[in-house]
Amino acid sequence: MGIVIVSLLAILILLVVFIRSPWGQSIVVKKATTYVSDKTNTVVSIDKLYLTFSGNLFLEGLYLEDMDGDTLLYSRKLEAGVEVVPLIKTGEINVTKLEWEGLKADISRTELTGKFNFDFLIEAFNTQDGEAQIQEDTLAQTEAQPLSITLSPISLKDFDLRYVDEILGIDAFLIIESLEMEIPVLDLGNSEYRISNFSLQNSKISYTQTKPFEPTEEDTVEAVLPSLIVDKLQLSNISATYNNTVDRQRAGLDIGQFTFQAPEIDLQNQQINVSSIKLLDSNILFHDFGVEVATVPEAVSEPVPFAWPDWAVQVANISLANNSVEFKTADQQTMLGYFNPEVLAIQDLRLEAGDIFLEDNQASLTLSEAGFVEAGGFELKNLQFDFSISEENSELNELWIETNRSQLKGIAT
Repeated sequence: MGIVIVSLLAILILLVVFIRSPWGQSIVVKKATTYVSDKTNTVVSIDKLYLTFSGNLFLEGLYLEDMDGDTLLYSRKLEAGVEVVPLIKTGEINVTKLEWEGLKADISRTELTGKFNFDFLIEAFNTQDGEAQIQEDTLAQTEAQPLSITLSPISLKDFDLRYVDEILGIDAFLIIESLEMEIPVLDLGNSEYRISNFSLQNSKISYTQTKPFEPTEEDTVEAVLPSLIVDKLQLSNISATYNNTVDRQRAGLDIGQFTFQAPEIDLQNQQINVSSIKLLDSNILFHDFGVEVATVPEAVSEPVPFAWPDWAVQVANISLANNSVEFKTADQQTMLGYFNPEVLAIQDLRLEAGDIFLEDNQASLTLSEAGFVEAGGFELKNLQFDFSISEENSELNELWIETNRSQLKGIAT
């Protein structure tokens, strides 16, 4: 028995040494690339491919061309590890490591052919009659358990992803310089999530829609409202743009610094606990110049009595500084001395608030500072107060309002 175990270990060690050796890598890589190239009639190359001593897959220098000889996919370096035992026993996906650097992908679909530029891969690996043989197991699908995923840690760097769909009228790209994240809980079945760390830096995302959206059927399946814990979320130097030429809508978001921490966001049980929200040096833009829809006058109805929301909300701190907001529903310019609700442009938006509380028919808010400058000429130099309300009474203390034209201080109960 001992000889058998020793023999198996020796074979395993020799196999690992073979795969990690330059000679072994050359054989494995050549076999893999030649097989795919012969099946697709395109250029496929890999610099290195092997299993590390820790059991991770290491892939370096993957290059794949499309049928026109353009780059379909290029990956500079990838190392990934997954726990095998939980995957086999329960189907849980526990990613122990994912470091991916230098990914470039260019996906497109032309209106002329109606095909994606990667369809040749699917067609090449189909069966001889042109249709993939897929065995459907209805019982297994019915009894299949929702995925439970753990992603810790994940590191993505230097991503350049582009997608052009002439049929749907979509032109989009995503550029990521650095994304670090750890997600120890990703339970899709119970909609439970935990983000230990999410840090995105120096990245851009753009989406342009040039054709009307295709009609879709409404999803009648009632979704489970999510429960989320965010230990640390940080965005730094992020640019996002949306342009819909059909509906004449445009949106933009340039984030200097954004941080968010929330020990509990339970929408199912209507409980929210946020530690910190901070937005600095950021610009927000939204234009909607679409065709106006005629509004039908609403019928006069009886006033609805006030009812306290059945929510428990706590927000410890909200901090905004050096932000700007532009909101337009008419293609017009701002004019000094005039306020136009269809053309709002706000600069130097700042706010410091905390101790926000809503629970058991009570609410409170402390606003330490707020201010902005509106393009029409109005300036809110400062706004601060302490406010609390319950079923019995309401109080407004330390009220101070200062604009470029007036001041107000007082207490109200």
